[in-house]
Amino acid sequence: MKAQEEMVALTSDEQLVYVTRMRMRSNTSTQTAAARIIKAGSPVPRVLWGRHKGLEVVLRERGLYPSNGLKGACSSAKACTSNCCCAKVLSAQADFLEERSALQHLVEERVQLVGTSMITSRHICFFLPKFHCELNWIERYWGASKRYARSHCLYTLAGLREIVPVSLSQDLSDIPNHLVGKENLPVVPLFLQRRWARITRQYMSEYMKGAAACDAIDAVKLQRTNRHRDTNDSRSKPVEARMAAMSGHM
Repeated sequence: MKAQEEMVALTSDEQLVYVTRMRMRSNTSTQTAAARIIKAGSPVPRVLWGRHKGLEVVLRERGLYPSNGLKGACSSAKACTSNCCCAKVLSAQADFLEERSALQHLVEERVQLVGTSMITSRHICFFLPKFHCELNWIERYWGASKRYARSHCLYTLAGLREIVPVSLSQDLSDIPNHLVGKENLPVVPLFLQRRWARITRQYMSEYMKGAAACDAIDAVKLQRTNRHRDTNDSRSKPVEARMAAMSGHM
């Protein structure tokens, strides 16, 4: 009754904080660290369902907790050294290092319903280095779209609402009829996307050789000359020429 009276006297935000603190207190105070330790292969007791085990318990189960104890975590990453806290010791374990993020699990293990069968997607999720837009060809597509939108939006909200979908179009059928006959349309056919992907692959190849950023840029520029524009382009040239001619006639 006392807890209920305290809850009624609080605002909604204060009630949320109160409930969170009470749950944390119940998870930590009702069971000691020794009582929360589970032996390998043993079932999890019902009293521990939904409760936080804590770093100390996980390390004790693995035999990594020293007799003199460890603090939970350091105040900053700079102050953290080898085996100085529970968080540092646990982060160095193999299963923690190999664990994928929630986003990777979502992308790579997504299940789709196709007809009457469930099919797991075979997508691969990997993260590119920060501040290296040249390693992602979609950045060139967005750059071309933004350049078109800036030059045709008239800098009004109504103009942006009309031009942004047009700037992202990849086919003439996506463009309004009153804009089809105009020049400089932002249609991005497949052959241009393939070209951007090849440029990205060339950057990756140079970085894998150990080249610095400036050296990689110079090397890619040398490959993009008329003589060495693309060494893997012999079979795709006729197809790209036909697609370019078709897009021009449309």
